[in-house]
Amino acid sequence: MSIQITSSYRIGTYGEIEEFSQQVILKIDGVPRFADLQLQIEIVKEKLGIFTIAVAEATDGGKLLTQAKIIAKKELIRELNSLKDLVKVFAKGEVTYASEAGFTLRAKSVRSNLPFPKPMLKYLKRANLSGMVEGEVKDMPKGAVELAIKYSYDGWVTEHNGTYSSGKKFVLEGLEVKREVEVKVAFHGTFQRQSNYSDAMRIFVL
Repeated sequence: MSIQITSSYRIGTYGEIEEFSQQVILKIDGVPRFADLQLQIEIVKEKLGIFTIAVAEATDGGKLLTQAKIIAKKELIRELNSLKDLVKVFAKGEVTYASEAGFTLRAKSVRSNLPFPKPMLKYLKRANLSGMVEGEVKDMPKGAVELAIKYSYDGWVTEHNGTYSSGKKFVLEGLEVKREVEVKVAFHGTFQRQSNYSDAMRIFVL
């Protein structure tokens, strides 16, 4: 039995990511059932400590401190993703292993081979922090499990891979400031399906 675990923590707020990390540490750390995960949970604990300090220091703003916070978030999420992958391996199909480790299981999808429609961006707007924009697509079709985001500063001569989102809303961080950027998204779904990319939307990054 294949276990599907959500990665919704990747798009959480800084507070939600910290809360989720603390939850999995509490459930896994030192628990005999999860001995195979102990080395990775030690890494998560270390990255969470760095992340917590970086978030606190960036409260007063400043480009370097904000960048440090973004980097700390990316590193913490990377290690959480590694932990999630290990949970799937050692669970050996036992769903309670994953849920008791603090992870949320993805609802089983109904098989469909229908192609996804082309996404339509509902909006793209500047966020409260410098170098950050927020967006949303109009609809998430059945079977789509995440949005893939790409962006470009030069009319798609060069394109950059952004983040992924498990919902209709998404956030792009660490963008170059005082520049125009174009953003487009695609649906990724079950059974390796993916849509064409949406029409690009343009915004000036502050």
